[in-house]
Amino acid sequence: MKNVIRCFLVLYMCCNVIEAEDCISADGTAGVILWDYCHSIENTDSLYISNAGLTDTIPNEIGSLINLSYLNLSNNDLSGSIPSTIGNLINLEHLDLSFNRQSMWWFTTGGIDSIPAEIGNLENLRYLNLSFLYIENIPIEIENLTNLENLKLTWNNRIGYFDPNALQTIFSLSNLKILDLTNCGFSDSIGSEIGNMQNLERLRISGNNFSGSLPNELWSLENLIEINASFIPLFMTSISNNFSGQIPESIGNLTNLRSLDLRNNEFSGPIPESLFNLSSLDTLYLADNNFSSTVPDNICLFISDTSSVYTFERNMLCPPYPICDENIINFEMQQISDCGSDACAEDEVLLWTECVPIDSTFELNFSGFAGGPDGSSYLDSIEILPQIGDLVNLETLLLQNMGGEIPPELGNLINLKTLNLSGNWITGSIPAEIGGLTSLETLIISNNPNLIGTIPEEIGNLLNLEILDLSRDYGITGSIPVQISDLTNLKELRLNMGEIRSLGNNLQESVIGNLSGEIPPEIGNLVNLEILDISLTKISGLIPPEIGNLTNLKTLNLYGHPTNVRQPGYIYDEYAPDDLPEGLTGSIPAELGNLDSLEILNISSNSLTGSFPDELMNLTSLTHLNVRNNQLSGTLSSDLQNLQNLTTLDIAQNNFEGNLPDGLFSLSALTQLFLSVNQFSGQLPSQISNLSNLNGLYIDNNNFSGPIPNSICNLSGVWSNIVGIKINSNEFCPPYPSCVENHDTGNYTNYHFPGDQYCEDCSSNYVFNGECVAQPDLDFLIELSSNSSETIDLDYDANKNGSIDPFEFDLVWEDGNLVNISLNNMGLSGEIPSIISGLQSLKILNLNNNDLSGSIPFTIGISPLLETINLSNNALTKLPSTFSLFQNLISFSVGNNNIEDTISHTIGDMVNLNSLYLEDNNLTGPIPQEIGNLTSLSYADLSNNNLEGLIPQTVCQLDNISSMVLDSNKLCLPHPDCIVENANFTVGFQDTIGCSSILNVTKGKNLPETFSLGYNYPNPFNPTTRIMYSIPKRSYVRINIYDITGRRIWNQFIPSLDAGYYSFTWNGTNGSGENIAASTYILEFQAESFRQTRKMVLLK
Repeated sequence: MKNVIRCFLVLYMCCNVIEAEDCISADGTAGVILWDYCHSIENTDSLYISNAGLTDTIPNEIGSLINLSYLNLSNNDLSGSIPSTIGNLINLEHLDLSFNRQSMWWFTTGGIDSIPAEIGNLENLRYLNLSFLYIENIPIEIENLTNLENLKLTWNNRIGYFDPNALQTIFSLSNLKILDLTNCGFSDSIGSEIGNMQNLERLRISGNNFSGSLPNELWSLENLIEINASFIPLFMTSISNNFSGQIPESIGNLTNLRSLDLRNNEFSGPIPESLFNLSSLDTLYLADNNFSSTVPDNICLFISDTSSVYTFERNMLCPPYPICDENIINFEMQQISDCGSDACAEDEVLLWTECVPIDSTFELNFSGFAGGPDGSSYLDSIEILPQIGDLVNLETLLLQNMGGEIPPELGNLINLKTLNLSGNWITGSIPAEIGGLTSLETLIISNNPNLIGTIPEEIGNLLNLEILDLSRDYGITGSIPVQISDLTNLKELRLNMGEIRSLGNNLQESVIGNLSGEIPPEIGNLVNLEILDISLTKISGLIPPEIGNLTNLKTLNLYGHPTNVRQPGYIYDEYAPDDLPEGLTGSIPAELGNLDSLEILNISSNSLTGSFPDELMNLTSLTHLNVRNNQLSGTLSSDLQNLQNLTTLDIAQNNFEGNLPDGLFSLSALTQLFLSVNQFSGQLPSQISNLSNLNGLYIDNNNFSGPIPNSICNLSGVWSNIVGIKINSNEFCPPYPSCVENHDTGNYTNYHFPGDQYCEDCSSNYVFNGECVAQPDLDFLIELSSNSSETIDLDYDANKNGSIDPFEFDLVWEDGNLVNISLNNMGLSGEIPSIISGLQSLKILNLNNNDLSGSIPFTIGISPLLETINLSNNALTKLPSTFSLFQNLISFSVGNNNIEDTISHTIGDMVNLNSLYLEDNNLTGPIPQEIGNLTSLSYADLSNNNLEGLIPQTVCQLDNISSMVLDSNKLCLPHPDCIVENANFTVGFQDTIGCSSILNVTKGKNLPETFSLGYNYPNPFNPTTRIMYSIPKRSYVRINIYDITGRRIWNQFIPSLDAGYYSFTWNGTNGSGENIAASTYILEFQAESFRQTRKMVLLK
């Protein structure tokens, strides 16, 4: 039979003559040139060209080296098919073509993509490595490789999708010793054919999508040393199998087995006892499955080998667990909720992962988090179990990362002194039975955002309670039960139900708690209270004067949610609700002056009225006083001097008035002073330098006047902080002290210093940063704000007068003139004021994303320095009537408006234009010939309009163009030659129905000359994107879309298409019509032998 095969091979080689370039090799024999080197045909038996930067396809001439026994072309950039002439190399024993691919991250996008049938001729082949390629099919002829011992197909994740017979073909190789199919895209189950490979030693099938049970025939492969059926970790995800079923006792037949890795599957049932009788086994990974029942005692035979490595966590293995030589094996987290009562002794309670003794357990500390490979919590038994109530001697109970409801059985723990349930995701309400914990001293149920219901009245039974903390329990409703007043031993009462998380730079995100009603006056009975915090709730009504009875109080927090202000030095929270609660009302009770021990008083962000009670000036222990954002009024008392321990005084955003009292400047401990947004007047006294520890001084938006004292420069802590001082929006006229003149606020957004000041020395009555403001610039801002009075974003209204003043806009000024107006997303409406023509220093105008309407005034162009105009995403209706005044303009953007207009021929006058964006409007008429005058143009987008006629030939003059998008118009063929096959121009889809009236195109002309795949547009996209392609002749078309793991999610096959230009729209769904997640996707286009890929990004 061998002679027959050899004759066939000789005949095959004679019929497949290779026309190689003749050369004489270095040893004087006839040779063949491969990659610029002459190799001897007769004497070359080994060829190693790895990691040499080889590109293109493997040349056919490789088949001339018929005496080759070793060929390694790995780690290059080869692509295309392995040539059929590879079949000539009948002496080949070792073939390595691995790592010839093009990739994006871990996703293969190209490379060697086809194995010829002639590979079956290599009857002497023992080693074949085709890992990390782009192949789709395994030819059936590979069955002829009867001497093959090592086959590696790692990371060819297209095989499983495209070749349903690949496994059956591979399993026919009975002499294989090593088979590596890691991440080959296989799904379904493994068939009984695997039993053919009786010589197999190493089986690696991790990172596929196999399912079903492992076949019984696998356990008869007695030469197996390694089985790896686990997962492959990727960034933020993993690729894993889904094997299920039980591992039979017949695994004990694999007496040579050293390593078994079955992680991240769905295996179930008991761990077979025979597994631990395998004396060669030293690596066992069984984590993240559903193995159950008890663990065989003979596991100690495996553990006794100190070199053994193993993982058992996140299964369902039941206690009691074996103890080997008095050493407890760490089984880590297990689901044992189904193990039954027999798992523990009579005097024990089954809790989550262990059996807990009833009589001797005085403290229990448990965290329910058990991280799976994707970072999620794995256990299904992380609820607070009711049998905890059996631990009657328990004194301390700390549970974290738990779910479910608080079981009423907790009320049985009559000896409990500390109960801490903070940091969980508890649902339901606090049970009334909690009132049975009469020994309780500390009760903390904080930071449970899913907790609902009211605070039970029975909480008043906990007469020994010293700490009650329900903070950050957003969902608790109802009012404060009056029974809390019975807890006379209470030292800490924390009912601050909301939460504020700082995001830096005065940004935050917050949640308001749902606790409501009024503060009960009986709270004054809690005479031992040291901390009272009822902040960030919906509590309303008066501050009860009975709080003045709490003479041991050190901290009193009753603050609400800060008012949103998008200005430096103020708080902005884009997540804040629109209907912020009113908070506390009425006046500050004088009885608070009795709180001699008080150190912190924060009643900010409420609706308090009236003045400061004089009695507050007696709180000599006070270090922090915060009444910001109320409606307090009146003047400040000189008795402020009594508060010598005060480090922070915040009375901003109120209605205080008058001069600052001398006593304020005696507070030498003061580090932060906030007086912003009041009606203070008069001069700053030179005594301000007495506040030598000050590092924050904020007095903006008042009526301070007169010269700024030079002594302010002595406040070194203020000047060392770039945002340590704000004085804008007062009446300070220059000249200023040197420290004011020279203070650098860096690049802090909109932090103008000294900013705007009312100053009658200027004709406009305003200075900005020490320079008189130009009247036209001021008038423009006033009119712009006035036009938008109904729609403007009042989050920028720092002084809360119900409008945006000119200097509350975030703008850039130089020498009293506007140079940069960037007001995107400001809620601007109405027309653009025509007086913009008077802005002589303006360089940048950005009014993007507003609701501006009407025509774009051509007078914008009068501003001689204007370089950038961005009016995109508005409701504008007309372009400027002429562009003749825009000769210095570099960028013009008016995309996504409602412009119904034609493009003026004067567009050619903008000779310095670099970018032009007119997309997504209703522009009509032709593209003017004068567009060719824009020789500096790099970027242009005229897509999604109704432009018609021919694309002017003058676009060929745009030598600097990098991208011009003309897609989705009514432009007609023929196109200028310079843009055909030019990647810098995207013509895309055009509605050519009306083109017959413009020109007569002969059928068959202007057909594409080559296959091509255009770039999808838009990209990134949401939710749809259009993809263009062309074919020069009738052919089939296949389009595939893959996710980043290489899994095909969408495909289309068209058996036959005529030559022409085509496009289709993909709507971001998979083959089942389901919406897919935001991510990066790979588009693959195939037609005939042409193949090309593009990267697409879907946003949500």
